Amino acid sequence: MIFENDKPCFLLVATPSNKRLLKAGHVLEVGANNVVIEFEDLLLPPVEADVTLLANVRGKFHQQAAKVIAHGPEASRPTAEFKTIAEAISAEQRGSYRISVISAEIHARVGRLTQCPVADISPEGLSVICSHKLEIGTGVEVEFMAEGVIVSGAFRVQSVKPLSPSQNRYGLFAPDKHSDTRRSLEKLSGVMQRFQLKRLSGAA
Repeated sequence: MIFENDKPCFLLVATPSNKRLLKAGHVLEVGANNVVIEFEDLLLPPVEADVTLLANVRGKFHQQAAKVIAHGPEASRPTAEFKTIAEAISAEQRGSYRISVISAEIHARVGRLTQCPVADISPEGLSVICSHKLEIGTGVEVEFMAEGVIVSGAFRVQSVKPLSPSQNRYGLFAPDKHSDTRRSLEKLSGVMQRFQLKRLSGAA
């Protein structure tokens, strides 16, 4: 748990233009899998919304996937209770190596969208190109198969990069490092990396 009583924290939300905005908060109560936070901003995500929380741990920011489970009673400053999901991670975006797979023509189902091209993968996540808007900080189910490896599970929208008026490239992160999703990503990353090394060496 990255939260401590009476310590500051932040709620990451997306603006209408899908830019990141941090809302300052103050930790009121910490449980085993939940945290109650008081905010200065009156506008908070609704109950059941998937969110991303951030806190400073020994000089480094960490982020925690969470879900809003309750709003506090009416007060001068609003409060919300969050259920934490999986383990907190460094706020650095996917730090390990990424492998471009756009030429492999891999397509994924992202939420209700199908045939979304996969641009790159890493042991911790991937990026996809979608015509539908995804909100930063929200969760989305992703499924695809490549090189005999099935990747399926819950991801968190980490970043967005506009490619054209109708398409965006989204960075997705698999928050549960002990999940089958992470294991599949690690396996597929290894397969694709070996394939690319062979091709570059002329042995493929």
